[in-house]
Amino acid sequence: MIEEKTFIPLYYDKAFKVVFNNAKREILKLLNELTDIEISINAKLIIGKEIVPKHNEGKLFRHDAIIICDDNKFVCVEMNNSRYGYSLDRNIIYMFNYLSDNLKEGIKTPSIKEHQARLINLNNFANYTKQLYEEINATYKGCNEIATKLFKIHNIDIAKAYEIMYNEDVRKSRMARVGSIFKATSLEEISNLLGEEMLTMEEKQNLLNAVETANDRYKVDWIEDLNQRLYEQGVIEYCTDEGIKEGVNEGKLSMIKNMLKKKFDYAIISEVSGKSVKEIKLIEASM
Repeated sequence: MIEEKTFIPLYYDKAFKVVFNNAKREILKLLNELTDIEISINAKLIIGKEIVPKHNEGKLFRHDAIIICDDNKFVCVEMNNSRYGYSLDRNIIYMFNYLSDNLKEGIKTPSIKEHQARLINLNNFANYTKQLYEEINATYKGCNEIATKLFKIHNIDIAKAYEIMYNEDVRKSRMARVGSIFKATSLEEISNLLGEEMLTMEEKQNLLNAVETANDRYKVDWIEDLNQRLYEQGVIEYCTDEGIKEGVNEGKLSMIKNMLKKKFDYAIISEVSGKSVKEIKLIEASM
C-alpha cells in the first residue's frame, strides 16, 4: 500500500492545478520554453474551465488550464497522464471550441489570421515520434508546407525529459529542464532539475512553496488514486476498506516486474514493494 510519505508529483492533475494557481508567474515563465507564443507573467490564467454542451445530450469537457496572452492569442495546457486517458482529438476540440467562442461578433475573415491558438500537451508517455518534443501543424500533403498559422500543437514527453536530465551523454536543454520537474519526486529534486538559470532564487522558492502546499492539500487523494490505479492495472493484489494491499510476499517479484513493464517510476515501485531503487534496477536488468 502507498503510504503518506509519498511525494505527489506535478503530473498528478490536482497538484498540477494547485501549483499552477499558486505559482502562476513562475509556471508561466517556464512555459515560455515550450511554445512559440510569448507568454507574459501577467497573462490571464483560467484553471479548469468547463466547456458547456451546446445541446442537452452533449458531452461536458474541462480544460486543465488556459493562458490568455492578449485579445488574439491564447495557450491551452493539458496534462495527459496515460495513453488510455489521452485523446489528441479531445484536446483539439478544447482548443478550437475556446477559439470559436472568443472570436468577436462581426469579425472579418482576413482578421481571423491575426488569431493564434496553441495547445501544450504535457505527456507522461512517449510521443509518436519518440522524441522529447514534437509539433503538430496543418500542412499541405505532398509539399509539407504549413497551411495555416492559426493553431499549433506542442507535445512534450515529460518522462523523456526526466530521463534526459539524468543522462550524462545528452545536452540538458531548457525544455528538458521544464518538462522534467513534472516527474520529480521531491522538492530538492525539482530545485536541482531547474538549475540556477531558469528562475530567480525568489521565484524558485515560491514555486517550491506551491508544490509543498499541493502535497499538504492532496496527499490523501493522491494516495487513493494511485492505489486504485495500481489495483485496476493488476499490479497490486486486492482491496479492503483500509485500502489496496500489495498481496502476498511471494508475488512481490512478479509485481515489481509488472510495474517495470508498465513504466512506473522507480521511486513509486520502491514505495509499493519495499525494495530499494538499486534492487529494482537489478531486477530490471535481469528481465
